[in-house]
Amino acid sequence: MKGKIFLLFTILTQFCFSQQLLPIQYDTSFYSHEIIFSGMGEYSSSSLRNEFTDKLINGGFITNQIKDASFSKHKDVNRLGVDLNSEIEYRNMKVNLFKNEKIGLIVKGGCYALGASIYTKDAFGLGFYGNSNYLDQTTDLTGSQFTFIYFQKIGFGFIDKISKSNVSLNFFNISDYSNGYLREGKLTENIDGTSFDLKLNGELNSTTGNSFSKGLGVGIDIDYRISMNLKENKKTVIQFLFKNIGFASYSGLQNYRIDSTYSFDGLKFNQLYGDNSLFKDDFSVLDTLNIEKTVQKKTIFLPGFLQAGKIIDDNYKGKFQTFFGVRLYPSLTFSPSVFAGCQYKLKDWIEVGSQFTIGGFSNFRVGVYSSVKIKSWSIGIASQDIYGMISKNGYGKSILIRLRCKI
Repeated sequence: MKGKIFLLFTILTQFCFSQQLLPIQYDTSFYSHEIIFSGMGEYSSSSLRNEFTDKLINGGFITNQIKDASFSKHKDVNRLGVDLNSEIEYRNMKVNLFKNEKIGLIVKGGCYALGASIYTKDAFGLGFYGNSNYLDQTTDLTGSQFTFIYFQKIGFGFIDKISKSNVSLNFFNISDYSNGYLREGKLTENIDGTSFDLKLNGELNSTTGNSFSKGLGVGIDIDYRISMNLKENKKTVIQFLFKNIGFASYSGLQNYRIDSTYSFDGLKFNQLYGDNSLFKDDFSVLDTLNIEKTVQKKTIFLPGFLQAGKIIDDNYKGKFQTFFGVRLYPSLTFSPSVFAGCQYKLKDWIEVGSQFTIGGFSNFRVGVYSSVKIKSWSIGIASQDIYGMISKNGYGKSILIRLRCKI
């Protein structure tokens, strides 16, 4: 049972928010049709080393040495996140929307599994070491929270045929959603572990059932690009990107609230769970722990993101370009991040680049990418955390792919 408390706060909240490293390019060339497919899978953490998470995900024995190495990296506040998503977009430049020769059509769709967790150092210690290390002291779980959402999207919009600035109206189906947090969570035990006080103040919202659709939403994507000449004969392109900005409504969201203090004498904390738990099948946890359960309608904001910065100019004749920016997410579990990178054109048909990121769910990451153009096709592959991909001492893994076809 060790680790299950922490797992409920982190690993079950499997997915998080991310922006792809493969740079969006400013392409003013004209083409009739374009199809873009992108996909990614990654996780990142501020404190969990890969040798620990690899065992947790793939299975295997987590030794005390592995636990100690990750535990020593934990601070008072720690973050964890994972992102799995795929999206396909079709652009039609032959059609003239609104009878305007400069406006084309966009149709897009995708699947997204996103989530995030923020937790205390004591939450990790209690989950993976048990309560023996916290006798005669207070274990603090206050501020721990998680969010998880799995949804699909279909969108329709219009695009400027020259700058490729575009706007789309999106419709969302929510297949799963959970969100929980502890405003206050403290466990105080005596020296021999035979009595303890537990203070809990928190809330959990969660969808239930096996139906594919548990909520519906609506939102927008905006990709606005500005071209300017900061230096003579050198163009700079600034992009403002707003993605999956919107809200979703649930008609049957289960809500659990708790605000109570409990005192137990003559038993140990470990007796509250496991095969010998005092909580048998006929024990009502909700009633005994004074947990209030309701079913309610609720509207939430979708986990969109906002990004602004310089992007790559696909029509630039030189070899070397830079890009940089800042990204924000409407989530307390995500720390605002900044990124910067450079791209080098080895040949007209192949480009390579690198990027560093500060903030987000980890502390510092370095990524690399390569893009190859073959006739009407462009194929890119990247990792936003190259060190994590090769080292057990890293704090995440990342793989991304993008395919473009212009006709």
